[in-house]
Amino acid sequence: MAAKNAKHGIIDVIVSENETPVGEVKSWSIDTSMGTIDVSNMGSNFKDFLVGQASWSGSLDIWFDPDDVAQDQIQTDALQGNSITLKLYPFGKASGAGNKRLTGSAFITSWSPSGAVEDAVGTSISIQGSEELTSEDVECHTISVTCGDNGSVVPGINTFVVDGENRKFNISADSGYVIDTLTVGGSAVAEASGETEYAYTFENISADDTLNVSFVSV
Repeated sequence: MAAKNAKHGIIDVIVSENETPVGEVKSWSIDTSMGTIDVSNMGSNFKDFLVGQASWSGSLDIWFDPDDVAQDQIQTDALQGNSITLKLYPFGKASGAGNKRLTGSAFITSWSPSGAVEDAVGTSISIQGSEELTSEDVECHTISVTCGDNGSVVPGINTFVVDGENRKFNISADSGYVIDTLTVGGSAVAEASGETEYAYTFENISADDTLNVSFVSV
């Protein structure tokens, strides 16, 4: 088996019901361990054990980005003591089958920003998994986004989604502008025209798709 490059790895957390990649990731690690139960007794030169429960934990090192919504979500959940849903794609996402995904629920046990002279501000994050960490092969599809001037689409550009999942796109016009046209897969979404904000959700995604939006002044 050939080694795989780690530079394409992606870590997603759930932000506003969407899988959202954590930006500026430097490195990550996942540690799994198996507990043991000592059932040794007298009369033997060797200890005897039973298998106990499995557990997992991990760490994440990132460059701090105050505008990254996924980083902000992690910090908020850490301060509030909420669990996060973590979805790790060790080799990244690409259209087609064969993408590996690890999924689990975890608590943030530490959030540690640091900085130094002539260095960017970084953050080290420690997590403690709760319940099972699953591993599966998944198929991914690409939603290609084209956004005109004077507005924005979040998430934007090329967004990778897992087969069968939903993905919501939030469209916002700049001040003094409204949505002119919105087309999805080549078909117009008439109700979006004239709106300053609009949300479109792809449901049960099973193939690559497109979303194109333009804006007009009012």
